[in-house]
Amino acid sequence: MSEIKQISLSEVQKHNKKSDLWIIVHHNVYDVTNYVENHPGGIDSLVEVGGQDSTVGFEDVGHSADARETMESPKIGWLQVQDGGFWKGVLISSIATLSVATGVGLYLEKALAIPHKTPYSYPSHFKPSIHIAKPITKVKGYLQPENYQKVPLIKKEKLSSNTHRLTFKLPKDDTILGLPIGQHISIRAQIDGKSMYPDGLLTGKYLEHLQLGDEIEVRGPKGAMRYRKGMVKEMGMIAGGTGITPMYQLIRAICEDPTDNTSVTLLYGNNTEEDILLREELDNFEKKYPENFRVHHVLSKPPPGWTAGVGYVTKDMAKEKFPGPSNESKVLLCGPPGMVNAMKTNLMELGWQKPRTVSKLPDQVFSF
Repeated sequence: MSEIKQISLSEVQKHNKKSDLWIIVHHNVYDVTNYVENHPGGIDSLVEVGGQDSTVGFEDVGHSADARETMESPKIGWLQVQDGGFWKGVLISSIATLSVATGVGLYLEKALAIPHKTPYSYPSHFKPSIHIAKPITKVKGYLQPENYQKVPLIKKEKLSSNTHRLTFKLPKDDTILGLPIGQHISIRAQIDGKSMYPDGLLTGKYLEHLQLGDEIEVRGPKGAMRYRKGMVKEMGMIAGGTGITPMYQLIRAICEDPTDNTSVTLLYGNNTEEDILLREELDNFEKKYPENFRVHHVLSKPPPGWTAGVGYVTKDMAKEKFPGPSNESKVLLCGPPGMVNAMKTNLMELGWQKPRTVSKLPDQVFSF
């Protein structure tokens, strides 16, 4: 597998002609020169965004999963992150806290849900018990997969030097977000009167400066992961920075269900100890549910006296901590593109199946 390189924005901007055309979509850099003539949307629509970030137009068209998978061929790299920090993407999950860009957290108030069984019908999130006295009442989730809906910012907290938690409110106190475990949502915002998708480097700057009462728009659910009990017996997770977000959904669902015997091992990489998101919750799950969950923290800049992992998550760590590849095991990945791509290669060398460009639920190696 060839190494995917980081490419600076200034380099991408040089390639803006029909005969030499690069574009950016969700951090990824694509050389679409040979695709121009065959583009269903016409030549002009591609040339117009040459050398630029075309995420807005790409999402507005609503490309299918198959269309996204075919984009692997022209991908030549990903957009270089200027500060060298962890992944700067955005992923809002059914759990409360998330860090994006400069460390902005997002929370959709009263928004917890468990997987639905019929479209748009969701029970309220609850801690499962073995004995349920009566059927769970289903309610319609707030999220709509095709339409963006507004949610206002009602609370903003600074948790650390680079982490904020933002709380957004759903329309009513009993409104359910309707987000299946393992899935995420998209956000959109009005910037200078235009609909923008605050992805990548823009995300943190935009979200960090939101004021109380400001609104963002949300749409979903999105993603191929829909966790169900008994999916596998053993699950390895590799997360970097904000990549803990979808992992935590699954960890909580597994640990809080006394009938779920899935064994989960998490390798969680961060720069500093302060950067570890949800640390108290993760450590508490490990103490309370040792048969279900184990976490191994890895820091690239550890403090004096740090006794856990040092450096970066490696192939040797995965080999030592994770189960071997089988029909009863799975590895989940979420984090910085460099880490995810490196670990995909490492896992293949350990005998795991080659990951798809766009992950699907049955895959041995699933990347959010």
